[in-house]
Amino acid sequence: MLRPKRVYAAIWMLYAVSILGLLDMLTSYTLMMIQPHFVWVDAIAYIILIVVAFWISLGSSFAKYLYIVLAVIWYFLLVFVLSHIPGHPLNFGLAFIEMVLIVAAMIILHQRKASRWFKGDVKAVKP
Repeated sequence: MLRPKRVYAAIWMLYAVSILGLLDMLTSYTLMMIQPHFVWVDAIAYIILIVVAFWISLGSSFAKYLYIVLAVIWYFLLVFVLSHIPGHPLNFGLAFIEMVLIVAAMIILHQRKASRWFKGDVKAVKP
């Protein structure tokens, strides 16, 4: 069954979140000349989010909820814990953009057409 265009767009929004996070992480450490003590934490978190986004693209409804839980945990840690540790730079503007993208993607993924696609309803997409 074909994936609706809105689901396709939402999944790419989730990929974009992780790509932006990884790029921000790499450029922050490079431009600020800081010893990357916590670079592995950021990298692992964003790679896990990419893997769960891929799982969503395979049609797993459970992965949608897992992504929400992991994203809430990650951004809570990023904004309220890691940003206060010396040597862990944080671009609050980019983190805000990432959170907006996640919220927009989750709204799209929980709309009726998307929900029907996750349930495997053939009527979700017209041939």
